[in-house]
Amino acid sequence: MRKACKAEVKTIEKDGSEKIIDFVAKIQFGDDFPHVSNHAANARTYRATTLLLNKYKEVVLQNQVLRQSYCKKAALMEVVRHAVVITGHDVDFPHKVYFLEAALIGDYVKYSSNANFDLTDDQNGMDPIIFGLMNAFTHWTYQDSLGKQLVCDLQGVGPIITEPQIIHVDSS
Repeated sequence: MRKACKAEVKTIEKDGSEKIIDFVAKIQFGDDFPHVSNHAANARTYRATTLLLNKYKEVVLQNQVLRQSYCKKAALMEVVRHAVVITGHDVDFPHKVYFLEAALIGDYVKYSSNANFDLTDDQNGMDPIIFGLMNAFTHWTYQDSLGKQLVCDLQGVGPIITEPQIIHVDSS
């Protein structure tokens, strides 16, 4: 389990100006000995989901039968920007380790779950087309892997996904 708090990240733009971007910093409860590896699984899951999502979007965008409204919204689907950040001077013995995600503004919706797959598209802020595309993505990952895995627990704001999970028949 993790706790989340607001984080402001200063970036330097190409013109040299500074910009503050809102992020959400997540830290493990009871992390007495923080280490980057504690957040590595999350980072790998986000990266794997991004790769699968990009492949899925290619399939959707090449489909000549789908209405243009579906293709336009599919093109917007992405995994939230994220990073693992440490504080301290030694990467092997950091003071704190955070999993950062870009803050999402808008109505937070749940497209699919990893336990209850009976969600409806009548949630506040839910776009029925994106809901359908997200569910199709879960189904596509199952079919594309020949039934070995699926991406689920899709949630976020609009087409931006946060905290995806990948369920695989190999529990390791």
